[in-house]
Amino acid sequence: LIRHKSLLSYYPPTKTPSYRPIAPQLRLQSYFPERHDSSELFPTTRIIPQTPSLMSILPSLSSSSFVLSIIAVKLAHALIAPHRRPPPPCLSHRLRWSVSSGRPHAEIVDQLNNPRWYVIGDVHGCYAEFLTMIEALRYQDPDPDTVESRVIVAGDLVNKGPNPIRVLRHCIDKDILAVKGNHEASVLRIASGQKERKKKHEWTVELSPSDVSWLDSLPCTISLPLSDAVVVHAGLVPGRALSEHTPEEMTTMRDVVVCPNGFVKPVHKSYKGGDGTAVKWAKLYKGEHGLVVFGHDAREGLQVEEHAVGLDTGCCYGKQLSALDLSDKSIIQVEAEHAYAPT
Repeated sequence: LIRHKSLLSYYPPTKTPSYRPIAPQLRLQSYFPERHDSSELFPTTRIIPQTPSLMSILPSLSSSSFVLSIIAVKLAHALIAPHRRPPPPCLSHRLRWSVSSGRPHAEIVDQLNNPRWYVIGDVHGCYAEFLTMIEALRYQDPDPDTVESRVIVAGDLVNKGPNPIRVLRHCIDKDILAVKGNHEASVLRIASGQKERKKKHEWTVELSPSDVSWLDSLPCTISLPLSDAVVVHAGLVPGRALSEHTPEEMTTMRDVVVCPNGFVKPVHKSYKGGDGTAVKWAKLYKGEHGLVVFGHDAREGLQVEEHAVGLDTGCCYGKQLSALDLSDKSIIQVEAEHAYAPT
């Protein structure tokens, strides 16, 4: 069996890693950095000087010096431009959409650039832990500068935790991909006036139109063909095609009920019907869509099945934030700094 192994960072470890057996197809790694404020994770910022505007200096130039000024400005651009960080590509440039099904499904189109991708479970506004996880992924990745462009969050970036707006805008600014969760859907209903803004949703007053547009653009699934994997927030009904799922099913289901007539029905909360028994959908899933990576079910915790991995390990409840390295099927976990939400 592959065993629990510590991922030691350049910070002195604060605890000795324990060893325990885990499922053969996964290696569990725990990341134990020293406790520090999230603002210290990326302390250095290089400020690129602004190139002077040519129009601002034209009045003072003679005809001979005008030519020299053009050469100087072009030279300055040539020297400075390579150090500028290019703007993140539009979400639609990185995903191929399934238009026929109403655009809830997307596929990665730039995986060939670097096949090593990561999926992070439900963040729920836990910004400090989110940054620590990104730091942990950078530490173990051979190309650390591009890690954030190879991260997919399995939905529920927002609500419950202390800094949902910062998590959201970090994903937007750093070009981090995500699938839509039930909490993103809830925020969109609040933003459109379809749902009442309660006290726990007061942070949504900070949302800008571009924030709302980004949330609305999130797909329900993201497929990674080279990894033979698909990311969804809540789950997929075993034996059913992706195009036959509704957005509500993909963002809310936890269990399925197999009825006596063989019909498989997805359910969200505890099932009390009389026509079958509710079981975790991942236990019945046979791999028809490849490996499914999901979140949503914090009460169940880390779920490891033959063809599915559940990554919601209750970070906002004081437990862990978990991620899956799709290249070697290892699990990376970061301990929560606090319990932010009642269980």
